[in-house]
This record gives sequence, C-alpha cells and structure tokens, in this order.
Amino acid sequence: MKDNKLIAEFMGYDTYESNGYIMVRYSDNNERTLQDTHYHSSWNWLMPVVDKCFDTHFEYSDDFIFLLNDALLTTNIDEVYKAAIEFIKEYKEI
Repeated sequence: MKDNKLIAEFMGYDTYESNGYIMVRYSDNNERTLQDTHYHSSWNWLMPVVDKCFDTHFEYSDDFIFLLNDALLTTNIDEVYKAAIEFIKEYKEI
C-alpha cells in the first residue's frame, strides 16, 4: 500500500493519518482509505498515472520512459504498475 500512497501524492492528492488509517483526499467530498485505492489493480486508476508520467517526462529519464513503454506493451497491469512506481521514485530523486 505504500506504493499506492506514493502514486496518490505524485498525482497531487493529500494524504494524512486518521484513526490509524492512511487517508487520501481526492476532493473536499471524496476521501478514501489507502486500502480503498486501486492503482495496483485497476486500469481506470492506473492509466491517468501513466499519462502523468509521460507528461512529466524529465531530463535523463529516457530509461524510465522506455521501461514504462515496454511494460505497457505487455498489457500486464502488474508490470505497468511497477514501471510507474520506478518512474515516480526516480522523479522524486531529481
């Protein structure tokens, strides 16, 4: 679930702890527990993340863009999720 938190924060959503749960605030009227996020299991959740990865393409990130492209070609959600996580981690380092 920590990777889903990383994605939520990359997407610009606030995260906070409440009553022992990590919460994600999507809007004033839409908050979910981290366990209720589905970046790892739903293409509808994951593809906007992939789009943002491509939109935030940064200098020297070609290896990670190729990794993401290769993962997309597999059509395996687990591979795309892992590639997106690697991209985000690298992005945070810069």
